[in-house]
Amino acid sequence: MLGKWLVALFLLLLLALGLRLYALDAESLWADEAFTVHHAQEQDYNKFMTLISTTEAAPPGHYLFLHYWLWWFGNSEFSVRFPSVLFGVAAVAVLFLIVRQLGNEKMALLASLFMATSMLQVLFSQEARLYSLFTLLVLLAVYCLLNSILQEKKWLYFWGYLAVMALALTVNYLAIVVMALAMVMLWFAARNKKISELFFWRCLGLQGILLLALGWWLGPIFTTQFAGLNQGLSEALVRKGLPSFLAGFGLFFYALPVLALTLSAGLLIWIRPTILRLVQRTGFDTFFSFLVIGAGSVYLYVSFFPLTLANIPLLRYPLTHSYFLIRHSFFLVPLWYVFLAWKISSLRWKHLAVLMTIIILMVSGTALYEYYTQTTKAEWREATAFIAEQSKGAPLILLDKSGFSNIFLLNYYYPDKYHLLKLTFSDKPREFSQLADEEVLSRLRWEMEFWLVLAGNTRTGYHYRDLLDQHYVRDVPKQWYQIEGYHYHNSEVLRKPEKLK
Repeated sequence: MLGKWLVALFLLLLLALGLRLYALDAESLWADEAFTVHHAQEQDYNKFMTLISTTEAAPPGHYLFLHYWLWWFGNSEFSVRFPSVLFGVAAVAVLFLIVRQLGNEKMALLASLFMATSMLQVLFSQEARLYSLFTLLVLLAVYCLLNSILQEKKWLYFWGYLAVMALALTVNYLAIVVMALAMVMLWFAARNKKISELFFWRCLGLQGILLLALGWWLGPIFTTQFAGLNQGLSEALVRKGLPSFLAGFGLFFYALPVLALTLSAGLLIWIRPTILRLVQRTGFDTFFSFLVIGAGSVYLYVSFFPLTLANIPLLRYPLTHSYFLIRHSFFLVPLWYVFLAWKISSLRWKHLAVLMTIIILMVSGTALYEYYTQTTKAEWREATAFIAEQSKGAPLILLDKSGFSNIFLLNYYYPDKYHLLKLTFSDKPREFSQLADEEVLSRLRWEMEFWLVLAGNTRTGYHYRDLLDQHYVRDVPKQWYQIEGYHYHNSEVLRKPEKLK
């Protein structure tokens, strides 16, 4: 009987792998991936740590791993994203093991199926970022913790839990939230005599030692990151349309969804017996059906369209486009798959269970189709290839907006040498500076041709394009997703200085 489920799990993992490998390198790297790849390629350790401390909001663990991965396997889009694919598939397998401990093979396979086919899971498994790895580590930690409660070799599994959490802490600061939830689980296990109180207090002490041991390394990094990223963030959030009372949270605004979900999870654990009695009633089956249909409808809507609530931009882009509020709560999403699998497995009407499963898979399939067929990342590869094809020699590129990520992407994709003039730039996060019109024209005084590239130019709009239109001839206009390119040339062999005044 076990062999049957192992075959089913193997086929499910093949499905998960196929969905994550499909069109893995079809799109260019996006802004956050550009930071990851740029930092991971840095050879000097001190400079590497400085880059992480001043431009990122996460510990250096994932970047260190990717540094050695790129050394062996190169820095193509496929290569830098492939580790996330492996982490995503492994997470499906670990979820199966967790749910099998809590229920049975059928329930475990169902939860793993939902995770394998989820558009969100595929999306983050196709990005060169830390979220797929962190989700895997969280699930591994849960698996070890669960076995430390249920199995006889409690200390063996708890030491495994500590080892996994040590890795998780070097990848994402939100591992501290997971550790807090773990202690809640152990406390309830002690109350229910699953473990001894002495075991609980020793586990609590060991977690404290782990935090202190890693604090000497991560503490200074976190302090530097928090000071740099929090500076001026409230004003930036207000400019994005966020109400001032929410923008006032600064960097903690990004943690609000995680805190809300964590408190909800803690509350569910606290009133677990009441919840179990409620959801196992026959009348709850009808409510569950409406919940699945309603949640699926919302999920599909945000997969296609942005989402606002009372003019608050909850999602500035569709869910298929990476957005920070979802990413920071991503590691908690498997709880939803477990709940769905558990409730569907316990439905009294088997035809309803089949119908709910089909609806969930149809919703996931529709969202996946949207994700696969729509462009979701700025087309830097296409833009740079076009400019290189149209240019002779090393072209001059005027870039607006010249943030760190756009420069990283331009350096990553442009095949040959080029000259760069930054029209707008940021020497520090959320700082904004721009060249005056006179300085731009002065620097272009003797240029025969050049390219203007607009990418993320929300502050300046078409200011520089209109300026250049007054003094140069614009041709070969080209638009890509989130990027515009314009070629300019001098209509005279030498433009007289007075014409530039």
